[in-house]
Amino acid sequence: MITKLRERWKSVLLFVVYVLIVAVLTRLLFLASIECLHCEDSALILSGSAYGDEGLSSVWQQLVHRVQVQPFNLISLIIFVCAIAHTFIAPKINQLSEKMRQRNVEKGLEIVDTFPVEIMHFMGEVEVIFGIWVIPLLIAMTLSFDWNVALNYLSGLEYTEASFVVVIMAVASSRPIVHLAEQCMKFIARLGGETVHIWWWSILTIGPLAGSLITEPGAMTISALLLGKQFYKHKPSQKLAYATLGLLFVNVSVGGVFTSFAAPPVLMVSKVWGWGTPFMFMNFGLKAVLGILVSNTLYYFVFRGELNALEKRRKASLEQEGGVEHKTERVPFWISLVHITFLAWIVVHSHFPVMFIGSFLVFVGFHRATLPYQNNLSL
Repeated sequence: MITKLRERWKSVLLFVVYVLIVAVLTRLLFLASIECLHCEDSALILSGSAYGDEGLSSVWQQLVHRVQVQPFNLISLIIFVCAIAHTFIAPKINQLSEKMRQRNVEKGLEIVDTFPVEIMHFMGEVEVIFGIWVIPLLIAMTLSFDWNVALNYLSGLEYTEASFVVVIMAVASSRPIVHLAEQCMKFIARLGGETVHIWWWSILTIGPLAGSLITEPGAMTISALLLGKQFYKHKPSQKLAYATLGLLFVNVSVGGVFTSFAAPPVLMVSKVWGWGTPFMFMNFGLKAVLGILVSNTLYYFVFRGELNALEKRRKASLEQEGGVEHKTERVPFWISLVHITFLAWIVVHSHFPVMFIGSFLVFVGFHRATLPYQNNLSL
């Protein structure tokens, strides 16, 4: 009886503490929001003329002078360097996470993916590293100036392109889209016997050129996933693997110049200079195709010996499986058509966050409704 009463009082006290914490935080956030409504713009980032360093001759003198005028420049630089260093040690962090998980398995724990394991795995994800380091940057802004300055700075940034990249990559990596793209490229690959060579050529040529329609992030996502299924699964050497990845980056950057909306560098100048899609197609389209073909040809001749070895490895693996290639699960065409419609709609409204984010929420609902024909939605 006494034990039950004690537990009840403990629950009541804990509830009271939670209520007090929430009340204090709510009050602080309310006061901060009221102050921010009336705060003036802050010169967190000065213009070039504001430093008054035109008379300094060397770049080093200008850098030192600008740090003296605005010390936060040095603080932000240090945080940026730390973020870059973090990207290089990300694989080591992932390895540490896996070791911790294996240790939990050896201990016989019921839950092996504990909080420390998941946190280390999260810290090792390259995609979120710069997002993680925004937190120290925000804290540094607040300590160097105040919360109003930090909030005003973040509110003044443009997030449309970053939001669009997240949305388009999530849609483009869905199973119906990848399956449809694979079937289209397979039609061409059959002309060359579906060898490693022809898949390599097809993905690195057609995929980047498709970026002029589905945007560069979409083309990069689809091409990378197809390379993983048709090329990287045969385990090329590290040299060829990285060379292919680098070639894909370059080709996608070049392949987006057929239209005036798919490539961010083109988008920045197309409106100012009046370059529409017909102008881009007529003046840069052929050059882009030639550039991609020349690059692929040079890479092919450099690595043709290893590509031949990968083809032999593919045939040997195929013989072990009885001459039958593993087929992916069929996706109904109407589902792929709906996904293509979502993809096209989002691309057309790529400069209107309220449209493509709202459309993405509808897409998530459709994804859930057709879950048997979907992969996990990776964000």
